Amino acid sequence: GEIGILLDQTGKLVISRIGGRGLNHTPALPLLLNEALFRQYMKQPTEQAFAYLLAVKYLQDNQQLTVQVSRAVLQRVLSMNARELDPLLARLVQAHVKTAARHHTPADIHTDLMQVLRASKLRHDRDTETAAHNGLARVYLLTGQWEMMDRLFANSPFPLESSSHNQAARHHYYAARLHAVKLQYD
Repeated sequence: GEIGILLDQTGKLVISRIGGRGLNHTPALPLLLNEALFRQYMKQPTEQAFAYLLAVKYLQDNQQLTVQVSRAVLQRVLSMNARELDPLLARLVQAHVKTAARHHTPADIHTDLMQVLRASKLRHDRDTETAAHNGLARVYLLTGQWEMMDRLFANSPFPLESSSHNQAARHHYYAARLHAVKLQYD
């Protein structure tokens, strides 16, 4: 049978046979190489993080990703603490926010995003910082916590000069929504 990557409930990558006993109902990301090569390449943190990102995106596309699995994957990649993982970590933060919004539980990820924002500021990781900042703004917007959103913008300045255009546009959108609620039309 085919070999596939699975994410268990703790966010651990599991290599398993697709279509084997008990795996018919578990979504798996098919691998394009054999198991020995996969295990050989999975020794580096970048390859592990990329496999996590692929599995998360696959489960998200199939609407099978839960907030708990997304949180576990985010914590695993954050604990790897390698600078080359910064862009992948930013994508995982975005996936985590989208998953919580889809499950209508954005308030559950507030502490996760605060932890990621603190860590990214300490490491000067601008990609992850902008993703976590916009994720927090989205959580505050979805939950109607306007004072918290105002405090976030006042106390944690958004790095506009080093952010991507997409992240800057999201930031301006959230700031405009906040100003519209506060009736501050500038």
